[in-house]
Amino acid sequence: MQLMSKKALLDLFFETVHTHPSRIAIRWREGVLSYAQLAKFVEQIASAIAACTEEGPIAIQQSRSPLLVASLLGAWMAGRPFVALDPRHPAFRRQHIIEEAMPAMVLTDADFQRITTGDGGLTELVPHETDIAYILYTSGSTGTPKGISLTDRGVAALVAWAHARYTSDELACVLASTTITFDLSIFEIFVPLTCAQSLYLV
Repeated sequence: MQLMSKKALLDLFFETVHTHPSRIAIRWREGVLSYAQLAKFVEQIASAIAACTEEGPIAIQQSRSPLLVASLLGAWMAGRPFVALDPRHPAFRRQHIIEEAMPAMVLTDADFQRITTGDGGLTELVPHETDIAYILYTSGSTGTPKGISLTDRGVAALVAWAHARYTSDELACVLASTTITFDLSIFEIFVPLTCAQSLYLV
């Protein structure tokens, strides 16, 4: 499997959207969300990001719900890397990350509600040329948290390996319990959504 970009990973997601729109993409404590429903949110978020003229990554600081997953995919669809923020982490840590990463936009739960309840049309997506998929920050246990940029190639390699290593049955419903500020969350979220399976978000 030759996957080298955010677009290639998104193509796998939208392939399921088109072929199995009613298939369950996300399960969580309040119910389920189909691939078609998730895709609609992803497109709305990508459109809002595309309307932003500022350069830089998209900081995502949202609670654990399907909206969070939609925002991660929406950033990629708009061609932007995301900066992972956990709203449960101390405010000083989150503020330091925002000041250092200099994101073009910080997406919160309130922003998501505004974006997805608006009735504006979709903004044309203009790809941003970057091979950075996302930025994680170290714990800062030995000093100031430092940003680590992870590439499209690295994410694609992980996804391709997982698809080859595990069967469809084994990936039928992947538990997604890790905060997005840790690398394991990439496996938990993007592996099932790129092979027509579902994730259980907790």
